[in-house]
Amino acid sequence: MPTDTQRAPTLTQCIEREREAEDYATPPHPGNENCDTCAAVRAARAATDEAVRKVDRDERQSRVAAWTVETFGAESMSRYERAARFIEEAVELAQACGIWRDVLDRIVARVYGKENGDPASEVGNVGLTLLALAAALNVSADDAERRDIARVEALPADHWHKRHAAKAAQGIVFDWATPAPTAQGESTGGGDE
Repeated sequence: MPTDTQRAPTLTQCIEREREAEDYATPPHPGNENCDTCAAVRAARAATDEAVRKVDRDERQSRVAAWTVETFGAESMSRYERAARFIEEAVELAQACGIWRDVLDRIVARVYGKENGDPASEVGNVGLTLLALAAALNVSADDAERRDIARVEALPADHWHKRHAAKAAQGIVFDWATPAPTAQGESTGGGDE
């Protein structure tokens, strides 16, 4: 007859042991790495956590879009205006990381010398690159994003209207009805396509 230490743990025991583990790789009981029940619990937890993260990110995206429309109007959701605001933040991040202006100018020249990419693919590339940069900076991209959403939402709309007006005065607010240039500088047509 097997002893208590040789007996396979029950599902309840594995769930409890997994719950106590600091991460999915830490075996909470001897033989955990070979325990099929613990492996199934870990896989279910990982799948659930991933589903929660995806919903969280999609919910934040919807929340930010609603805030943008509420604060600046529906026309502010033009792909051109949003891309202009994105590049402004990306340049500020590059500046904060010590990237020199002449390096940015060379990058812009290289990018605009190529054919336009697919926006959905480029969003993925941006996300991937941001995660790698955040890791290099030892910053949680998720935490930073959550904090900034809370900060932005806490400020009155008037604050953002003044900032937007200052950008418009500098000519860096995109006229959403103006066609965006292609890689060769030709017009792509008008408005959001």
